[in-house]
Amino acid sequence: MRKILLLVAIALMLPAAFGQENSTELTIDHIHTAAIPNAYFDFSFTVGNMAGPACDSKVEYWLGTEESRLVEGTDTLFLGEGTKKTIETFLLVPASAKGVTTFYLQMQCNGSTALASRTIRVEQPTDTTPKIIELKVLKNTEDKEFDFGYTLKSYQDEAQPARVEEVITSEDKAVWKSEQFISLAGTEEFARQGPLLPPGAYTLTVLVTRDSQTSASTTAFEIEGSGFSGNLSLSGILSIIAIGMFSIIASVLIFESCGYRLIRKQDSEAGSFSLGTKPPAAPAPGLCKTEEIPEPEKNYVGLSESESSGMLEKEEIEKLLDDAGFSKGEKLVGMEFAHAVPVSQSVKSCIFIDKFDKANCETTITVNIENETSNDWCDVNVLGKIPKFLSENVSEVSADSDLEVTKEGSIIKFVIPKIAASETASISYTIPKWVTQEKAKKVPLPAVVHFTNVKPLKVKRGEGKKLEKREIAEKQKVHKSKGRKKQGKIQAD
Repeated sequence: MRKILLLVAIALMLPAAFGQENSTELTIDHIHTAAIPNAYFDFSFTVGNMAGPACDSKVEYWLGTEESRLVEGTDTLFLGEGTKKTIETFLLVPASAKGVTTFYLQMQCNGSTALASRTIRVEQPTDTTPKIIELKVLKNTEDKEFDFGYTLKSYQDEAQPARVEEVITSEDKAVWKSEQFISLAGTEEFARQGPLLPPGAYTLTVLVTRDSQTSASTTAFEIEGSGFSGNLSLSGILSIIAIGMFSIIASVLIFESCGYRLIRKQDSEAGSFSLGTKPPAAPAPGLCKTEEIPEPEKNYVGLSESESSGMLEKEEIEKLLDDAGFSKGEKLVGMEFAHAVPVSQSVKSCIFIDKFDKANCETTITVNIENETSNDWCDVNVLGKIPKFLSENVSEVSADSDLEVTKEGSIIKFVIPKIAASETASISYTIPKWVTQEKAKKVPLPAVVHFTNVKPLKVKRGEGKKLEKREIAEKQKVHKSKGRKKQGKIQAD
């Protein structure tokens, strides 16, 4: 009987004993089955420590094979007993990657290892951006809302969302703007109505955006005056005649003061002209002063601008340094610098027509850093984050100086060799995309995370020549010493 009771007690204790063993959980929650070279690959996963003691779990994720990794990332997560954590992150797919590969996710906690994987395909995306086939203005009179239309063609059979922006500009300034979201499949025609506009020359630009890719089309048009309507009174006619006469007299006076005469072009190739028998007089002060204005290479049809200055908040700096892969010690140093040095930033995003009548988009970000101290700053490290709404492809970024891309891909780093005391340095980079005014304001400020303080060498007046003479004398002594040694050696021989 005692043996039976003992066996029952052991059977009851076995589940409890096994329950104390470590049990880890690792799942891939969300992942794409396709990836694009030189672009971000997003995914999310959940890790859990279900039974064992608390641990600092090491999570590794990579593309490639178990032995060879094309690109990889690592996270260290604290997991208390019975806790789970869900992480969203990404990898930057190498430009050389192509074909079928494998995504691996591995977790280590309390001596146990869990591994999960998925098969994905890396390939260049097909062009899914809708194209604007035809853009035309239908009515353009002064007293009516003008009509315009365009045809959009999508290269996808299923309806997909797209953003359509319509901008009317006059003299490089936007006078009307409209934005709408549509669902587009195949080829569709759109009839639109613009605002009432005064007479003048205008430019209409239509932009279609899908999946961060934009196509644009531009056309120029004029709003003509509607002419006189009704009968003019005698006083109105006299007023028009008086204004006309005044304009003629003023023109004659101005032309005379500038010494203008009737001219006739004799030889277009040689560029020679005859001015009559009397040479032109000197222009009157303040009149007829002309300058040659070069034809602009860019004709802006849409412009968004934003300026900001200051320093990031503590949480923003910590996130920036974490995304850049800084260690704990490096973060402490970087936080001190970032809290001490303010920066200013300007964002200029535009749509322009180049000299080949082609519509282009670009956003230029300029960062200014002022050294208000009495010391020189050397090797100034500047970190900035490129938001996804601005670019998801780091290779698009062009800069006026060398830039580095961090492991995570969304953080860029500039190193300014030197900012002298009481001077300001500027860096700028450009991305071929147009963003609205609202999004231009959301581009985050960069941060200065490290530099070396160097006290500038101050030479008093007259000391420079003394130092120069001293150096020459020292060199002469060295040469004389070498000459004596050489002569002694010859005599010895």
